Amino acid sequence: RRYAPIRSPATAMSKMTRGAAQTATAASSSRPSDLCCSALQPQGYCAPLKVTVVSARGLRRADWLPGRSSDPYCVCSVVGHPTSRFRTDALKATTQPMWNFHGSLQDYSLGGALEFEVFDQNKLTRDVPLGRVVLTAEMFERGGFDGQLALEDAGKNVEAYLRVRVEPPTLADGQG
Repeated sequence: RRYAPIRSPATAMSKMTRGAAQTATAASSSRPSDLCCSALQPQGYCAPLKVTVVSARGLRRADWLPGRSSDPYCVCSVVGHPTSRFRTDALKATTQPMWNFHGSLQDYSLGGALEFEVFDQNKLTRDVPLGRVVLTAEMFERGGFDGQLALEDAGKNVEAYLRVRVEPPTLADGQG
């Protein structure tokens, strides 16, 4: 299976810390293009932002038991809106998960960024982070996004990637 080339702005943005991403999103919210869709359409609202978490590759084995692999899942959220999120199912014993999970984010505001975090699910201990990446609005608002993103904090000497698809946001009445 072939993956789309890595888009370098995503890699650069993924190096931004979570706090800095929230600050950048909040600081830019005074521009008209960054208003929530409901502010642009008095009776309407932003139609839920449609996101597909397709797959990941190159994840590290996080389980310490011999013969075990990771049980990965992905959480997608709107930066600065912790309640606007969804989670894929955890897949058993794989470092190459194929989720093809379709989710939607209710509270997306134009100009906002999306954060994707991948974890190893554990039953007896805390879930282990396997990597994270931030996708900026500039990368998907105009024409959507379909590609792979390099995961930051994936582990020492680990190159892991997440493939996602984001449809461009639309107003509730279909305009956008």
